[in-house]
Amino acid sequence: MEWQRKNVEVEISTDEGKTWMPAQLQDPVLDKAHTRFRYL
Repeated sequence: MEWQRKNVEVEISTDEGKTWMPAQLQDPVLDKAHTRFRYL
């Protein structure tokens, strides 16, 4: 998983990093805490 704090974007790979797909963060998004995300 890749985290870009400035834009708050998450990408997830299910093929060992060959391809990356966007995921959507779910509220609440807190500093220094685990955050749930949705991958469709």
